[in-house]
Amino acid sequence: MQEISTAALISGRRLLAHNYRKGITFLPSLNFNFNFNFSPLLSADNNNILLFHSQISTNPNPNPNPHPPDLSQLRKLLSQKSKLGFDKLDDALSLFHRMVQMQPLPPVIHFNQLLSGIAKMKHYSSVVSLFKEIRLLGITVDFYTVNIVINCLCHLNSVDYGFSVLGSFFKLGFVPSVYTFSTLMNGFILEDKTGKAMELFNKLVKEGEIKPNGVMYGTILNGLSKTGNTTTAIGILRSMRKWNYKPDVVMYNIIIDGLCKDKNVDDALSLLVEMNQQDVTPDLITYNTLIHGLCNLGRWEEATRMLRDMTGKNVFPDVLTFNTLINAFCKEGMAKEAENVLEFMVQRGVGPNVVTYNTLMDGYCLLGHMDRAIEVFHSMVDKGIEPNILCYNILINGYCKNMKIEEAMNVFREMPRKGLKPTIDTYNTMLQGLFGVGSCSTAQGLLNEMQANGQSPDYYTYCVLLDGLSKNGRIDEALLLFQELECSGINPGITMHNILIDRLCKDGKLEVARNLFGKLDSKGLLPDVRTFTMMIGGFCEQGLLGEANDLLVAMEGTGCMPNHATYNVMVRGFLKANDYTEANILAEKMIGRGFSADTSTLAAIVDLLSVEGQDPTLITKNGLQMASI
Repeated sequence: MQEISTAALISGRRLLAHNYRKGITFLPSLNFNFNFNFSPLLSADNNNILLFHSQISTNPNPNPNPHPPDLSQLRKLLSQKSKLGFDKLDDALSLFHRMVQMQPLPPVIHFNQLLSGIAKMKHYSSVVSLFKEIRLLGITVDFYTVNIVINCLCHLNSVDYGFSVLGSFFKLGFVPSVYTFSTLMNGFILEDKTGKAMELFNKLVKEGEIKPNGVMYGTILNGLSKTGNTTTAIGILRSMRKWNYKPDVVMYNIIIDGLCKDKNVDDALSLLVEMNQQDVTPDLITYNTLIHGLCNLGRWEEATRMLRDMTGKNVFPDVLTFNTLINAFCKEGMAKEAENVLEFMVQRGVGPNVVTYNTLMDGYCLLGHMDRAIEVFHSMVDKGIEPNILCYNILINGYCKNMKIEEAMNVFREMPRKGLKPTIDTYNTMLQGLFGVGSCSTAQGLLNEMQANGQSPDYYTYCVLLDGLSKNGRIDEALLLFQELECSGINPGITMHNILIDRLCKDGKLEVARNLFGKLDSKGLLPDVRTFTMMIGGFCEQGLLGEANDLLVAMEGTGCMPNHATYNVMVRGFLKANDYTEANILAEKMIGRGFSADTSTLAAIVDLLSVEGQDPTLITKNGLQMASI
């Protein structure tokens, strides 16, 4: 794409506006630097209905002569649908064909409302198709029509065509507005071309012909904030006053949201202070965003203080505010404190929803307090809140994690009686729980039941099966399943390979693991840090320290850097072989990269020191470095 001649558009826009004020009707001759052929969409003598995406049928009505609607009814219907969208696309297309048969034709505003209603449904290519048909029928369009079409093109990731439409209609006398340019800027942002959007914005501001409004500022701030360019966004925010435009709370919220998502919560808090200094009142969205950002960083105490602050400023928390805090406490293992928040929530007159109770139940499940989780469940039901599928999945997962498989199965069997159909996640959790307690035959029966109920296994299901079979001493069955998956065209991916390699190494079947590892490259798969670490561990366990070292070097050569687990496995391998010098070299390397000895490595050192007849001086000299990490 050639560089967009924004300057030409702006200067031409200025000349058109001047001519119209003077009553001059001739159009300027401008040299547009567009490199897109959009004539199929604009030409009235072209029979190609549409040039991209879906070749939709714009005539779903089998009746070639549908009864035209009454104009007053049409006006009322379109006024509603332009705001809410149509229930079905076919309804909109049928209405279009009834409209074009009306005599006289409805005014263009009604066609605009129709197109707007379809755009609300996100059927953007359909809008462009209908626009083409409108042009073919010779119906006069206005700048609202053009803006709707440009907006749809931008949502179809075709901002280039949007500029081409603008250029073509500009030659017909249409003057692009601030909304037109805002739409095009948003098109760049949707295509991850925020730099281009910023370039267009700067040119518009520099020329001074287009005065940015709230929509344009909001568009560019949103694009910058979503791409991590919050510093630039803040700069634009503070420069608005030069244009006598006061930033509003929505603009501050956009940047605060971007800062929080980038984990720059302190900068977001500074922006909150600036809002108060500039007499911009923070709203509920402001506080909810900041509380969420603080909670994501584990700063729940500050989040709790902010809850009190917002209440003191007459900004009252909603269910989202409280749910965010409850979730933060539960993640920290502080389910009791989360329940205190729930009590405060009720006292404030904010009704908990199913998300509130699900979060609290999950918090108790993570702590293994299943009795309390069930109490929360019953409390929710008593308050008239209908449990959803996630409620049951949380309880099933909690029971399975706590090895209470019978209770998990009881909850599972209760679901159909409550009119709920288990999801693939439900089945996967149950299968994992059954394998976890060694009930392989029951797991097989559940798998058969799942398929009989029309639920097909997904990738994670197969991972659960491979892992469950492998850990229950049925590695040969796992390998057979793995081969069947490959033969059926399912790509096992690196995760399934890791499951098998891990178990093969732990079972001492190093050659089989090595063979599986060696085939990764031919399958187009790259080993990750877990793959390398498991193979290195397998070599170390067999005393093949030279091969383990070679693989470590090869690992780093691929750009996959060892992690703490890799180094600890290597250190333990050399300690086991009584090669304390090499173990210490690796330990120093590990420390230098910011890793520390894990409990297994420290235990290995203690075991060596306790061995009768072992020279403690030699071991301590080389092992003390690791023990002091």
